[in-house]
Amino acid sequence: MQGYADITIIGVAKDVVTGMPYHGIDPAIVYLPTSRDGAHAGALLVRRTAANAAEQEHLSRLLERVDVNRAAFEVVTLVEIREVLLYPLRVASWIGSLLGIVALALSVSGLYGLLTYVIGQRTREIGIRMALGASARGVVQLIMRQSARVVGIGMAVGLVFTYSALTLLDATLPLRAGNVSIFDGWSFVSGVALVAVAGAIASYFPARRAARVDPCSTLRADG
Repeated sequence: MQGYADITIIGVAKDVVTGMPYHGIDPAIVYLPTSRDGAHAGALLVRRTAANAAEQEHLSRLLERVDVNRAAFEVVTLVEIREVLLYPLRVASWIGSLLGIVALALSVSGLYGLLTYVIGQRTREIGIRMALGASARGVVQLIMRQSARVVGIGMAVGLVFTYSALTLLDATLPLRAGNVSIFDGWSFVSGVALVAVAGAIASYFPARRAARVDPCSTLRADG
């Protein structure tokens, strides 16, 4: 074919990751023979029994036979190369995690403050219920069920928006690696559990405090 050179296949290598780790395996990689001055002589991959300093120094002395200029070759282990490739991703992950923790803390504190305020505004209602015969335990359970319903609706809406945003991000940034995924189930479970616990605490303690107030004094104060 015009524009293509005839290539004789002499062997098939195992699948390897040749780019960023999250790109996964690229099957369209062809290894071509080269020489010292060849156009494809960009790197030399060497398998050693141990990746210690002595082995690297021994490899450097062997490469000096090709070029006495030691700056022409840099002996780097695959582990170091992988760390360099993953470092920008880790920095982005750290920044994203920090922003996520700040956003989660603001959400939890806002939820706690809102529920505390709303329950505090229902002191007269709680007094009337207890004056009509409701027990303190029944009032606390009622308020916690109502608060749980509100918190559950908010979490459902948040999960829908989060899943939609991650779906859009996954379509924009496809990850071909089998062990990397944008969707992290533990993150969803942890976030939902934390918000649920915060909602339960924010509704239980103000409700219990309001239920301990004497209903007569509450009604007289409002009157």
